[in-house]
Amino acid sequence: MQYSLFLRNKIKRQIACNGQNFEFKKVEKDSYGQTKLSDKTICIKGIFHQTESFLKSEDSEGARIVRKPQPMVLALYDECLEIDKDDEMIMSNNRYKVVGKTNLNNLNVAFDISLEVIQ
Repeated sequence: MQYSLFLRNKIKRQIACNGQNFEFKKVEKDSYGQTKLSDKTICIKGIFHQTESFLKSEDSEGARIVRKPQPMVLALYDECLEIDKDDEMIMSNNRYKVVGKTNLNNLNVAFDISLEVIQ
């Protein structure tokens, strides 16, 4: 309990100092099963960061490893409960889609929201 409380306060301080506001739009399905953006938005404060994913592709001549950047947002657990997969966010003229949400160390302190750029 003490560790998770310490970790929460540490992340909360970091987000308060270096974080920025993000606005996620909810995605809904209509009566025909088509997805559309709803008017409901969720505003959170978090830290945008990127990790590198390494993809291995093989063909007849050999294999090569390709780097793929993985954008993410670190935010507090309580603020992210309503964010779901496929919700969308706009930042720096890029549209992002939520592809995953990871509860860090299963401590219910913070989420790392994985994003994917929508072309």
